[in-house]
Amino acid sequence: MPTISVIVPVYKVEPYIHQCIDSILAQTYTVFELILVDDGSPDNCGLICDEYAKQDDRIRVIHQENQGLSAARNAGINIAKGECLTFIDSDDLITENYLERLYQLLIEYHAEISVCDMYSFQDGEEFPDGTSYGEDEISLMTGRDACLSIYRMDGRVPIMACGKLYCAKLFTDIRYPVGLIHEDDATTPKLLYRAKKVVIASDKLYGYRTRPDSITGRAFTAKRFDSITAVQSCVDFFQKENDAELVKWAENAKRVMQSKMVIRAYGDHCQEQIPEQYRMGERRALCCIYRWTSDDTFSWYLSLVHPKWVKLHSYWVKIRKMIKSK
Repeated sequence: MPTISVIVPVYKVEPYIHQCIDSILAQTYTVFELILVDDGSPDNCGLICDEYAKQDDRIRVIHQENQGLSAARNAGINIAKGECLTFIDSDDLITENYLERLYQLLIEYHAEISVCDMYSFQDGEEFPDGTSYGEDEISLMTGRDACLSIYRMDGRVPIMACGKLYCAKLFTDIRYPVGLIHEDDATTPKLLYRAKKVVIASDKLYGYRTRPDSITGRAFTAKRFDSITAVQSCVDFFQKENDAELVKWAENAKRVMQSKMVIRAYGDHCQEQIPEQYRMGERRALCCIYRWTSDDTFSWYLSLVHPKWVKLHSYWVKIRKMIKSK
């Protein structure tokens, strides 16, 4: 039986799928199964997956009608045989010690989720050679504290499904919400909450490719407000757990998310597409982002609607730091 099930949803990534699969098959830890879920891809991805399966008996391929990323991940979860699961997007890459390191962390620290850092690179750039980038610093926390970290937006715990190794038992009654984008916002906190211990390493073992035609890179549509629905599902989850503190912080995160989506809409001149229940003024949205996120995050959202103000904000940040240092 494989120790790890690697689940890769595949859809319209023909230029990248070979790199992704090759990086998985090159792992120093070899006791894994690779589940490739062809989510009705209209290009040659399905055929490419089948060819790989003929060459390596660790590979299983699922072909299904297009239902979206969540349904593809769920299909992989449903047939996974591994004690642990990890998700890799089909246009991304992993270092050769990705599985070995994350599994070692689980065992060494008796954790149920291990997390690594990510290296973000643009489409067209090469993923750096090597197996690890930077000094490997370790952080340990409970799953509940990891949830608080996400909603307090302190940057310690990423919300993305990828870059993590999960004990498979955490998925017993949890699946990704079909039909929603921002599905990680609806699922990762629930999985973390179920984990007794989470271990986080600073090593950059996962390569996240940014593309203009990806879901997050496309122009604004009302579908982006799925993020608020996703966070609300976690609010409901924490309410059932009678965890008032996490309900409070998740509600706050939902307001910040709403503000971010509103500014994205204004930035793309699509404010008429904002659903009525989520409409708010640009100034109010910016104030919320300023209060609850980092200076870098605020600067990015400010640049979408008032690019000339970004330099002024950077001066203010410098003055504020000088005052604090005195």
